[in-house]
Amino acid sequence: MRLTRALLLFAAAVTAAGQNVEFSHKKHAPLKLACTHCHAGAAKAERATFPEASRCMICHKTVKASSPAIKRLAALPAASRIAPAERVFFIPDFIWFSHGAHAAGKVECRSCHGDVWQKDKLTAEAVFSMKFCVDCHKERGATLACNGCHELLQ
Repeated sequence: MRLTRALLLFAAAVTAAGQNVEFSHKKHAPLKLACTHCHAGAAKAERATFPEASRCMICHKTVKASSPAIKRLAALPAASRIAPAERVFFIPDFIWFSHGAHAAGKVECRSCHGDVWQKDKLTAEAVFSMKFCVDCHKERGATLACNGCHELLQ
């Protein structure tokens, strides 16, 4: 199933609504977690997904449990997705993109997302233009066929 950009924006706004939970990749970097520890879908799914509050609470039941931010996190329903209030990375809705397909092709997360472990707040590292993607596809010997990324009109 291909999700449009508008649907992805709606999903992010709904899951992030009211969740004033601060998150810093930089503060979590010393743990040396794989990206898929929190973004489980990145390994096999179209979307990388965001972690549920219960995932964060595995550690935060004891780690910094008395901090105001963790208390807010603990008060959320366990299934609440911890997502940014505003999207950072955008792919046009006429482009098909699968994190899973790129993971299977051994494309590292940092290739598109940069070194997130150095950031308290994420910013877009790359402009996902056709040139950006085609250059990467050429470098890796991936498909250059239009329908590899674009949904063709019939």
